[in-house]
Amino acid sequence: MCRVKKLMLLTLFFLIQSINYLKAGDTTYAITHVNIIPIIGEKLLYNQTVLIKNGKIASIKNAGSEKLPANVFIINGKNQYLMPGMADMHAHLPTGGSDEVPLKDYLKLNIVRGITMLRSMRGHESHPALRDSIRRGYIVGPDLYLASPVLSEEKDMTPDKAKELFKEYKNKYDFVKYLYPLRPSLYDSVMMIAKQEGVKVAGHGPKGGIEAALKAKQTSIEHIDLFLREYKKDSLEFNKRIAQMAEAGIFSCPDVDWYYINWNQLKIDELKTRGGIEFMPPSLVDQWVSYSDKMHSQALEKNKEQFLNEIKTRKENIELFSKLLKKMNDARVPLLISAGDGYFIVPGYSFLNECKLFSAAGINNYDILKAATYNAAMISGETEEWGSVQENRRADLVLLSANPLDNIQNIEKINGVMLRGKWFVKKDLEKMRDGVKQ
Repeated sequence: MCRVKKLMLLTLFFLIQSINYLKAGDTTYAITHVNIIPIIGEKLLYNQTVLIKNGKIASIKNAGSEKLPANVFIINGKNQYLMPGMADMHAHLPTGGSDEVPLKDYLKLNIVRGITMLRSMRGHESHPALRDSIRRGYIVGPDLYLASPVLSEEKDMTPDKAKELFKEYKNKYDFVKYLYPLRPSLYDSVMMIAKQEGVKVAGHGPKGGIEAALKAKQTSIEHIDLFLREYKKDSLEFNKRIAQMAEAGIFSCPDVDWYYINWNQLKIDELKTRGGIEFMPPSLVDQWVSYSDKMHSQALEKNKEQFLNEIKTRKENIELFSKLLKKMNDARVPLLISAGDGYFIVPGYSFLNECKLFSAAGINNYDILKAATYNAAMISGETEEWGSVQENRRADLVLLSANPLDNIQNIEKINGVMLRGKWFVKKDLEKMRDGVKQ
């Protein structure tokens, strides 16, 4: 059965089957004596009580300063840290392939690691129904910010075709995904039509570079390739361009972790011990290992010297981009976090790898957390809804046993996740996680 049919059948199954999942608002919660990392405002608020009603943060007060309502469910947050739920901003939702984690498990694994929002970067016609079912509480999963199906390749694309697609997509999806490189004149025409139709466009860097993306107001530039190319072309001009990106509010989601895997920077033994791999179905891991071994062997047999030189060059490029990433953050380019998707990228778990790579680049922990939360809400235009711990924001929250401002690895020390006002304790999360391997 083809992947598209599998995905449609799986979505239909989700819609028919009612999962035992309480909708937001069934319980009023109070997280007491907790330390808060609000992201906006103070970096850290000590000893607070957060009251949650109807799936939203109703109040934040000094602990003990306010009488709690009757029948409130108390969560003791003493010596713990509360932060916004995180957002993986370059997700590819599984399509039913045998080399992928099943969709229902993919969604749950992200919740297990405190991911409460996924930006889907490769859309499908079934995704709007899936998003709506999640929001209505029929399916356990992070909220979805949806790309359209990718724009057609250049040979199939015309301004008239683009206008037709944008009219179709704008009421179904949150933005249009730009993937295939269009010649500069066609890119400019397509982006002008997107502006006329009121459609946001995000995706790969255009052939015309950062300058073209600035002119077209492309909302985000994915991956590292364009930035490497622009810096090597003219380093002074690169500094100017990233300053312009920051001023224009154009986001960057580099997916650095993906390059370590796909540019052959990690040995197979390292891949087999990546975080979260132990919770993957063994048959799936075996398939990933087999594919990796096959690709590696074929490349060595074809031209060993060329392949090894390529690995060395790619290593140098990743190291260079790490320096560019620090430059971009210092220039205040709004960054987004994702490990990407593919072989050996474990849903939810690989998110920490990307955060650690940001940290290794010299980006401070507060900026990493902001990229993982508030910046994600910024690009979706929903900072009044989520992305920070403030009153009247959606109760998408993560409770940690240690402070991630001290060490970014502490984002994995999760004691509980709140998703749209529904509380999942550590045991709930462990049950979700362990169910995937079976």
